[in-house]
Amino acid sequence: MTHSTSLTSGALLTSERERCLAPALLPLSPMIMTRTGDVSHPLRPANPVGEHYRRHLPEIRKTFSLRLIDVEKDGERFHRWQNDPRIAAFWEYPFDRATLDGMIRERLEDPHCTPLIGCFDDRPFAYFECYWVAEDRLAPYCDHGPFDQGVHVLVGETTHLGRANTVGWLNALSHYLFLREPRCQTLFGEPRVDNRAILRYTHPLTAWRKRYEFDFPHKRSALLSCARRDFFEEGA
Repeated sequence: MTHSTSLTSGALLTSERERCLAPALLPLSPMIMTRTGDVSHPLRPANPVGEHYRRHLPEIRKTFSLRLIDVEKDGERFHRWQNDPRIAAFWEYPFDRATLDGMIRERLEDPHCTPLIGCFDDRPFAYFECYWVAEDRLAPYCDHGPFDQGVHVLVGETTHLGRANTVGWLNALSHYLFLREPRCQTLFGEPRVDNRAILRYTHPLTAWRKRYEFDFPHKRSALLSCARRDFFEEGA
């Protein structure tokens, strides 16, 4: 699929937002500054319950959608995913159901976080934890703007692994993040440096790039980024 750079502003951007986003996400929040601890940042909008984004991906003949995670609906699935050795090796959350339900509730109550379930044709296959970088632990390690966003990814269903599916959901997820906040200029990721499964999907398959490596207190990470201009210019 291709996008014109004109989608980053004006009537075409409005049309794209109206086509793909839930109505509750269309109004833009005003630039009102607040503080979290010692960090000054824009006041974040509340996360609407239910579906956030929907888009048909003709290249893989599937419809991709995102909805806010629900403890009752998704708790058992999230528990199964986190206890899969393939996933636990990187997420390190192989906890019991009650603990993971509590973690979901914490994410839902955290204004800097948007925890989402990704679906292909309305069948859940992934968990995406989106966040505002300015008030995140990543902030000191990258050059970010006040509306830039980051994401953690977990593909729980092995039937949806593979290059075509991954490029499809990664580009659609990026599209969602740029649409929901038009003032966002850059998306970030910080996977562990040995997570080859995600690192292989940086350039040239998508507009994501590996910029450098750095040390969190708990892991050595690769800083990935996706610039708005690159995303729309390169036809992601």
